[in-house]
This record gives sequence, structure tokens and C-alpha cells, in this order.
Amino acid sequence: MKIIKQELELIVVLFLLLMLNPLGFGQQGSEPCKLCDDSGWVSCKSKDHPSPKKCRLKSKHMCSLIVKAKCCYGENQVPCNACLDQKAQKKHRALGKKARAWRKKNREVSRDTGVRFSHVQIGNVIFHCSFRNWRFQKIGTLKQGPATHVFAQRVQTIAKEFESELGATLRQPIELFLCASYAEMLATARIYAPSKTKATSPFRSASLGVPRAFIFPAGKDTYVDKGLHSHLAHQAAHLLVQASTKNLSKIPPPWLDVGIAHWFEFRHFKGNSGCTTFCLGRYYADPKWDQPRKWARGLSKRFRGKNVISFAALEKKEFLKFDHFDHALSWSLVSSLLRQRPEKFKKFFQVWSQTQNIGFAVREGFGLSMEEFNAQWHKDCKAGKL
Repeated sequence: MKIIKQELELIVVLFLLLMLNPLGFGQQGSEPCKLCDDSGWVSCKSKDHPSPKKCRLKSKHMCSLIVKAKCCYGENQVPCNACLDQKAQKKHRALGKKARAWRKKNREVSRDTGVRFSHVQIGNVIFHCSFRNWRFQKIGTLKQGPATHVFAQRVQTIAKEFESELGATLRQPIELFLCASYAEMLATARIYAPSKTKATSPFRSASLGVPRAFIFPAGKDTYVDKGLHSHLAHQAAHLLVQASTKNLSKIPPPWLDVGIAHWFEFRHFKGNSGCTTFCLGRYYADPKWDQPRKWARGLSKRFRGKNVISFAALEKKEFLKFDHFDHALSWSLVSSLLRQRPEKFKKFFQVWSQTQNIGFAVREGFGLSMEEFNAQWHKDCKAGKL
């Protein structure tokens, strides 16, 4: 019995050693795999990859073309057939599962809305586009799939700038639907913004847990690439502000939301006539405030007068009641702070995104009371420091 027990113990030990080294004892201390250097992965040489001409992106992303490439699902590497590394095999199966789920989800977007979208995801940016083609300013005309990649990359660039300049952390992905017509936008908004009964353009919602924008070229300026990019920059910034907040259900202060949106739009277009958005109400605006290039001069003159709006009055205004003068005021406040005190604004925004308390964030970020904050804003506007 004692011999049998010893033999059983030896079998158990051998079994455990075999599990730790599935290739066998003879290969212990042997040379690394010549194909993968024991990494478990080798470069994918399959012809199923989408070509750069179709994707137009070298960065890691998800799109309909990539998820169809079952060889590597866009990772550009596959498990080594010589090693059959278990971890690599497991990760590859997980990538396949993720790709199939992504493809299914986006097929449902097109099916449920009745709109033929192309879909691309880069990091926290999810982009859907129904344009059949689009003429880009420097690239030329691209068909739907490649055009969607370019739009998504542009928004991702803005997202990186947003995180860098404001010290923000995106707690949610953002999702943009770029529609070819108002009817398509309305059909999409009815599905993905169910809390709303009527759609306007631009149309935004976070009712299903993800900040979303529903966009179509409503004005003549947005039918050209420069104007549409201006519009996308503006709307993406709106979504990024909301996605960086701790409480997604709480609406950001309109002055901060609008001011940051115009700041990033101006950053890309330097305040020239290419800035077309103004939440697309530009055509009905007071001529004094219908162009952002007029804002700095107009506000400097206005703040030298007696009838000057206070920060407290601006803070109380609801977003739907904002006129173009309010947009100019919001931009002036954010612009003066970011230009004159970028590091303090970064701290202010970080505190606000955590607490969503403006008064506390102003004290922590700028070291000012609300009265001092208001006085500093008026001083910057009078001096034209915008």
C-alpha cells in the first residue's frame, strides 16, 4: 500500500509539472521559438486585411472592414502556430467575440433606424455616417466608408486636445450620427434619444447613458468640408464636456458647455468665416453677433458701457433661451480664462467635473470669490484679452 501511495504521489507531481510545461520536459531550457521568440504572436500576413486606401487610418480602431477580417480582427498579429501559446489563443478568441458583438450592435443601428450607416470607433469616439460620399478640402472626394474614417479621426483629434488642455478624463464614450438629411436625423434621434419628442439640429441627448449628437448639414455653409468640420468640432466639444462629468444625468452649465464648444471651434478655424456653427442659428442672429470674428471687438465695446451683464445673470440662463449675445459672452469667459490662466482653468475644470459645483470649482481653481471672478471677466473683456 505504501508503494502504491508513493506511485500515486509521483503521478500527481508529474501531472502538475506537465501542466506547467505543456511542451514537455525535453524542451526545458531550450531555445526560444524562432517564429515568435516565445511571445506567442506573429505578424498577420493574411490578405483579408482592409487596405489603407479603404480605411485611411493607421491607428488602432474598429470598423466594419476590420471586424470582418477574422484572421486578426485588426490587431495585425495572430497566435503562433508553432507554439500554440494558450494565452495568445485565449486572447484571439476574446478579440473575435468582441468583434462579432461590435458588428452585431452596429448592424442593429442601421436596422432600427432604417438608415444605411457606416460605422467607425476610435478609442472613446463612436462615429456613424450616412453620407454616400463627401468632398474633403485637401483629400478629395471619398466614398462612405473611407469618409467615415476621416470624420472619426477628426473628432478623435479634438478629443485628445480636450483631454490635454482641460485635464479631463472621459468617463463615457461619445457617439455622433452624421446624417445625410433631416429625415434620417429625425429617424435616428427617435430611436437613440427617446426622451425627446421633437428633433432640432444639432440635436443632443444622453438619455440612454451615452452623450450623443445627431447632425445633418442644415445650412449652406455646412455643405462644404470647412463648414462641416467646424460644426463637428463644436458638437464634439459639447459631448466631451458631458462625458467628462461624474454625473452624466446632470446637465453642464450652459455658459461652460457653450463657451468650451466655441473655444474648440475657434481653435480649428481661428475665428474666421469658416466658423459656421453657432448651434446653427446664425441666420436668425442679430447682425452684431452673427459672426464670431465680431465678438471680441463687440464685447470690448459693450463692457466699457454701463449696461453690462453679470456672471450671475449669465449663469441663470437656460440653454434653450441662449441667444447669440449669450454665446458670445460664454465664449469670452472661457476664452479669457484659457488664454490668460490655462493651468488654473485646468484645475477648475477637474474640480467641476468631480463636484459639478461652480462656486467651489472657482475657489479651488482660481482662488477667487464669485464677485472677484465676475470682476476679472469684465476686466479681461474691456481689455480685449479674449
